[in-house]
Amino acid sequence: MSHGSTTSRGGASGAVWSSRTRRRTCWPGSTSLIGRAVIGAVVAEFITAINGLGYYIIFNVRSFHQDQGVVALVVIVIFALVVRALVNLTVARVMPWYRPAKEA
Repeated sequence: MSHGSTTSRGGASGAVWSSRTRRRTCWPGSTSLIGRAVIGAVVAEFITAINGLGYYIIFNVRSFHQDQGVVALVVIVIFALVVRALVNLTVARVMPWYRPAKEA
């Protein structure tokens, strides 16, 4: 059995994964993780930060400046959408055979 860089044994099933298979599952999975990562970062800033967008939102909402808090929230949404579009573009270029499932 070859122990090259293109194959490795995985888990209890002993399935062999090629580097192409890893690419096929890695990039599409990252699109669903983008939103969770942004939410996690903002929630962490809500709890612990002294500065940042999460702190800015909390500070402005507590001081009755909801309009500025909403603007910060819109900035976070735009950032997440841009990052997701970049990942989708990368998936389309790296894996032209991949077609994501239609969302219901």
